[in-house]
Formats: sequence, C-alpha cells, structure tokens
Amino acid sequence: QMGQLHQSVAAELADPASAILDIERKVTQLTRSGELPVDNFGVPLAGGLIPWIDKQLDNGQTREEWKGQAETNKILGTANTIPVDGLCVRIGALRCHSQAFTIKLKKDVSIPTVEELLAAHNPWAKVVPNDRDIT
Repeated sequence: QMGQLHQSVAAELADPASAILDIERKVTQLTRSGELPVDNFGVPLAGGLIPWIDKQLDNGQTREEWKGQAETNKILGTANTIPVDGLCVRIGALRCHSQAFTIKLKKDVSIPTVEELLAAHNPWAKVVPNDRDIT
C-alpha cells in the first residue's frame, strides 16, 4: 500500500516546486478510491487508523483490548487480576510496537521507581523516557 501511495505522487515528490496540499490530496484520493488492497484488515492500513481490532466481545471491548489485560496479568504472574482497560488502534507503522498506559496506584510511588520496576521486570521491556530527543 505504501508503495502504491508513493508511486501515485512520485512525480510531485521529485519536484521541489510541488505543493504539499496537492500531494496530500492525491494520496487521500487513492486511499479512498477502493484501489488499495484490503485482504489483511478489510480496509486500507496505509495513511489511516483501524479501530476495533479483532472480534468484538460481549463486554464492549475488542479481543485486542481484552488481550491488554490478559497479557499484563500473564507477564506479571499475579494471583489477583489487575484490571486494565485500553483502546487499541492499528496504525500503519514500519517498525514499531509500543504501548502507553496510565496506572492508578493505592500508594504514592515516585515515577523513577515505577520506571525502574517496569524496566527491571523483563529483559525485553524498555522504558523510553519522556524526552523529545530520545523519543
């Protein structure tokens, strides 16, 4: 899909005098045309967002949102379920998988302490500081 979008505006991208709004208009037109493949997600992923990932559950969540709680509790190995609610939206990204979350604690814990606990819990977990240059 990204290749098709690029090809549709390749001439404009090669010309420094091209107007960005003209490029955006052509990309939007192709995205809405029905010509992009939709085999994997049912709608084009390039240039957009897809809410309602996977199946809808009876509790109003999607299966992908439910997995946020299930996987959190599995990773933490907790006996008592930690409630997690979220909103999952698929985006057209080349190389990333990220998660941002808000937690409600029963006692005061400093942000550096929470970051240390999260970073130390699993070798594959990486806490990215809230710093413009780093992110």
